[in-house]
Amino acid sequence: MQRWGYWTTAEKPPPHWVWQPQTPRAAAVAPYFFGRCCPELRTQSGGPVLVLRLGAFDLEGALRENLVEELMEPWIFMVEQTFQLCREVAFEKKRLVKLACIVDIEGVSFTWLQHLSVLQQFAKAINRHYPEMAQTLTVIRAPHIFTWLWEVAAPLLLEEMTLKKVAILGHDFREGLAAHAGVAAAELPSFLGGGGEEELVPDCPPGCTTRRPERRRTRRSQRIRRPASRPAGLCHRDFCFSPAGLVDNYKE
Repeated sequence: MQRWGYWTTAEKPPPHWVWQPQTPRAAAVAPYFFGRCCPELRTQSGGPVLVLRLGAFDLEGALRENLVEELMEPWIFMVEQTFQLCREVAFEKKRLVKLACIVDIEGVSFTWLQHLSVLQQFAKAINRHYPEMAQTLTVIRAPHIFTWLWEVAAPLLLEEMTLKKVAILGHDFREGLAAHAGVAAAELPSFLGGGGEEELVPDCPPGCTTRRPERRRTRRSQRIRRPASRPAGLCHRDFCFSPAGLVDNYKE
């Protein structure tokens, strides 16, 4: 905790941990982390809000540079920071207080399915050590195909009790977010259309591999023809989603 922040005794919000990397290594890794606890952002019941910007997480780059274990440290700091804030607010209000988690998945590609084991490591850290801490989990800016994808991946990542708290919303998420999580859209970080600070949850840093490179135009004769027997569905990079299931290693 002391490598990634410091404890403040400010009255508003109640005493809590503040995200501010304290070592050169932590400062170097921090821009590549994908989430923040927002102490000033609260639900209608007073609970703190956790914002995860998965589209800004360079998962493939983290694997390539062996940074997954190092990113587990800020992950634990963020969750513990939120847990301690829930505790302080609960003492103040004299009742149980839980957090609301908002997961922005705009920019997440289907290649993430190759790395579900990595995502499971982050999920297990919460399921094992911080059970029942979330009141709601709201996925926003989700494409239509994500609903099907969620049915496949969610049971591998979350406990059954947590799954019951999940709502999946598209790009028009303001009313749904307020109804499900009790979070006013006007108070969200600016990248979500609110008035909060965007740097709370940074964008994909320079050089990351999350964003798809622009395709180079090729002549029709140079394009690789897809086999006529491939399953009908939506193709994206190395995957083909179809009613028949997930077909791996299908390359264009």
